[in-house]
Amino acid sequence: MSLYIPYVDNNRTPIHVAVVGASGTVGQKVLALSAYLPWIRITEIAASDTRANAPLSSCPWREVLSMPKSLSSLRFCTMDDVSAPYILSCLPHDVAEIYEPLWAQKGHHVFSNASTFRMSPEIPLVVPEVNAHHLSLIHQQKTRGKRVNNPNCSATALACALLPIVQHYSVRHISIVTLQSISGAGYPGVSSMDILGNTIPNIPGEADKIVMELQKILGSGDQALCTPITVNVHRVPVLYGHAATIHILLNDPAPDVVDLYHQFNQTHPIFALHDCHNRPQALHDLSHHDMRIHMGPIHTAALGSDSSVVAVNILSHNLVRGAAGAVLANLACFLNATTQHS
Repeated sequence: MSLYIPYVDNNRTPIHVAVVGASGTVGQKVLALSAYLPWIRITEIAASDTRANAPLSSCPWREVLSMPKSLSSLRFCTMDDVSAPYILSCLPHDVAEIYEPLWAQKGHHVFSNASTFRMSPEIPLVVPEVNAHHLSLIHQQKTRGKRVNNPNCSATALACALLPIVQHYSVRHISIVTLQSISGAGYPGVSSMDILGNTIPNIPGEADKIVMELQKILGSGDQALCTPITVNVHRVPVLYGHAATIHILLNDPAPDVVDLYHQFNQTHPIFALHDCHNRPQALHDLSHHDMRIHMGPIHTAALGSDSSVVAVNILSHNLVRGAAGAVLANLACFLNATTQHS
């Protein structure tokens, strides 16, 4: 299996990493993916105090990929005992609020999947292929250790899909409708009586979160993108994979945007472009280590001589590209940036 991580140096001496929140859905995916990355070594795992001193093998393993044999005997420590220089945080919002600033004060570098500090002005909200330059915000942080966040799982894929168009055209408005899988709600997720045979046209706070995060990611770092964005969100009975339909209103004649994505892939091979009218589909196109943004047929239409609309469907793996793979990618991006400037 290969796992695409940008800005990675596979020849570097492995760094020591702690995974906190390691017993949860995202934490287990991080542990599973780490087995394929020679540049990191998981030396600590942490979860709630009730798991302290228990081996990873005692934890119910819900991840589809196998538990790495090299980690099965590794014992959980408490949050207060974490000592590794790099911490991958898969903590819930309220726990992250307590521990992530403390770790940074102690000199640990923290890469967080939690939503807690995403909109803090001094904390970069990074998708490496999109805005790696935002890492410069860490110089505004006064702690010895630095903190980097990855975005909401849907916002990550949306930012990738929007970037080539936002960079090349004048965008008047962006309209987004998401179809988000049940695993995005964490374990045990949504009640089966609510989701089986059903769709739920609301995820509390999600639409506003996506708008704000996209504006921060696609902005300049100090200033947010000012293009209006409207979002409607839905929870759908799919286990893995968040889909979205995007309509982008341009102040330009209808462009041939497909070539933009092919050009982008020459630097960062993240787009899987599908020509078939009924693809992409989570069941047929996603793998359990998939960092790609799958894009359905891209349609453009003229709205007169000086405006047009671009319409596209996208699909990404919410636990890989949107969460576990995202923190690993941000760690690699940070290491690349700090090595270049050291």
